[in-house]
Amino acid sequence: MRGVITKRDIIENFGLIWREFGLRCLARCLSAVVSGRSTTFLELAVLEPTNRAALRPQTTDFQRQA
Repeated sequence: MRGVITKRDIIENFGLIWREFGLRCLARCLSAVVSGRSTTFLELAVLEPTNRAALRPQTTDFQRQA
C-alpha cells in the first residue's frame, strides 16, 4: 500500500471519485496533483471544514426564551 495518491491514480479512478465522493473531492484531488503536494486520498476526501462555527446548530428565539 503506497498511501500517497498519484496523477495516475486520479486519472484511472476519475469517474469513481466523482460519482462516489463528488465534484469537490475530485477538484481537491486534481489540485493536489497539479500543485505537486504529497497527500493521501483520505486527507482530501475527509477534509475538515475550516469554519467550525458554520457547523454549529443555530438557536432560534423560541429556544432562547425557554
